[in-house]
Amino acid sequence: MKDYKDWNDGTLVGDKTEWLYNQLLKPFIDKHADSLNAAYFNLKDALVIATNNDKADDEKLVDLYKIFSGEHLLKK
Repeated sequence: MKDYKDWNDGTLVGDKTEWLYNQLLKPFIDKHADSLNAAYFNLKDALVIATNNDKADDEKLVDLYKIFSGEHLLKK
């Protein structure tokens, strides 16, 4: 996004993070909200699975492990 690069380079009027969110990112997200993909999960649900004594349901944590792995987060 060119606007972000300009903000990051200090060539725009606003130089605060709040300005970035309110003036650049919020309008972009509002305009494209229907086409943005997102994932939601509640880590409290995973905590219940991770701390119970039922080893059979531990497999449910594999997907979360993959999402939070360095390879996924850092796109290695």
